[in-house]
Amino acid sequence: MAEINKLSAGQALDKLRGADAPRSKMTRLDEEIRALDQETQRLRMTRRRLERNQRAGLTRPDGQEANTGRVTKLIISGAMIGIVVVTLVLAWNGWLF
Repeated sequence: MAEINKLSAGQALDKLRGADAPRSKMTRLDEEIRALDQETQRLRMTRRRLERNQRAGLTRPDGQEANTGRVTKLIISGAMIGIVVVTLVLAWNGWLF
């Protein structure tokens, strides 16, 4: 008959842990890889957002609202100066009176 080798509890646990160790190590490595992938994705999104803001410069919505008043004043000033110049030219040539 075949001999039956009995293992102590410690030897049995060591044998079981030995079989599971590579798999648990791979699981841990997979989790670390997943965490690094998420961090990489977060950093890429941050970089894209920063690059987009740098390209936008002062044309952000709050910058546009601040510049709207200046642009309106410039347009009105330009129109008024143009009217004065046309009036002076017409008066100079005698066409106004």
